[in-house]
Amino acid sequence: MTETGSELYSTFATEYSEAIRSNTYNALYERPSTWALLPTELKGLKVLDAGCGPGAYSEKLLRAGAEVTAVDQSEAMVDIVRKTLGSNINSYVHDLKAPLAQESNQSFDL
Repeated sequence: MTETGSELYSTFATEYSEAIRSNTYNALYERPSTWALLPTELKGLKVLDAGCGPGAYSEKLLRAGAEVTAVDQSEAMVDIVRKTLGSNINSYVHDLKAPLAQESNQSFDL
């Protein structure tokens, strides 16, 4: 039986979290390119980090002053977010194939 992507992320959550911090693709291409798409002022904005993984974006968004909610279908990834960012963030496990029923409509700025 082959593992799904979600199962692989859960199995290798710690290794993945470490790998994306400094590898060429994530650290030098993907994160800077995506970050450039965001508004320059994030302070006070409510931001949803959907598919947050180990929280690389969540951490940077928090430092920029955003109020962040991070969700991922991998419990192991959400555990890393909670250990890293603690009570500074709202984080929970959720499969994004389903609506975020616990969130109010239009409750996020980004």
